[in-house]
Amino acid sequence: MSKTEDLAALDSEIAHCKRVIEESDRLERLDKNPDFKILFLEKYIKDEAVRLVSLKASSAMQDPKQQLVLDHQLFAIAYFNQHLIFMRAANTNAKAALEVNLAEREALLQEGEEEV
Repeated sequence: MSKTEDLAALDSEIAHCKRVIEESDRLERLDKNPDFKILFLEKYIKDEAVRLVSLKASSAMQDPKQQLVLDHQLFAIAYFNQHLIFMRAANTNAKAALEVNLAEREALLQEGEEEV
């Protein structure tokens, strides 16, 4: 790859890292919001999951279709929680990648100055 292509690839990766960090920063702000904590982290991810598991054991909910609906609701909660976990991890990874990419970009730019 040419230097121009390398810089373009790094610029694209830097922009991507910055977008991921921005999104993760939004989640960090949500994590500090008491309404989000109560409505989503407590009431939905914890309490609703417990309620659904209890329903799965209920004799009134043993029909296979009812069990499938409960399973899908539990999966939705798990997927949402996994998405939050992924976004938090992505923030850490993006910050590290951003540092590396910025350093590589700077090194490429300095190479060009040394050749002149």
